[in-house]
Amino acid sequence: MRNFEGGVSNIENEQTGWESMDKNNNDFEESRGARRYEVMQGSEEAKGAFKTKVNNLIKTAMVTLAIVGTLMASGCASSEIMDRERENIETIDNVISVSIKDGPNIRENPFITGKGELSNVIMDSGREGDRIDISYQGVAYRYDNDGPDGSWYGFSAEELANQLHEGAYVKNTKGFKADEDGVVWINGNYVEIERGELAN
Repeated sequence: MRNFEGGVSNIENEQTGWESMDKNNNDFEESRGARRYEVMQGSEEAKGAFKTKVNNLIKTAMVTLAIVGTLMASGCASSEIMDRERENIETIDNVISVSIKDGPNIRENPFITGKGELSNVIMDSGREGDRIDISYQGVAYRYDNDGPDGSWYGFSAEELANQLHEGAYVKNTKGFKADEDGVVWINGNYVEIERGELAN
């Protein structure tokens, strides 16, 4: 037993030899890391074990990120919906104006997300009774869904955002520009489209 060898049973100077183990002793805590580093630098085996551990952690993190990315891409990607359902999408040429009524959500994909799913809403366009009339020029799309949501109209995200901005219906168009496939969707119950000769 340290400091008790030779029959010493009481300690007058209160120096037991365990002071360096005091948790409040910052010098000890700081020097412990330095000592460990020195020992590791002198041991090839310790360096190898450390590198192996770090590499394993990196591999685990990469695999986890790859799995999460794959799951998110397969469940949420706009382009997948467009590709998988392309046979159900009708192209509407020569659209010259669009009216949006009763404040529907403008969405990244032609479906309404349920509980527990990531939201696909880009923008809430208002309230019941509101009406937005814009001079949209170009192509639109119609997607007929067999589900309860019915049909959807798709528009160029850039063109729709520009027209909504020019009409002072939106201030910020970042959500539109971030859309993955460049097409945004509005439920067909809330949209009226006019076709005609496009302005040059």
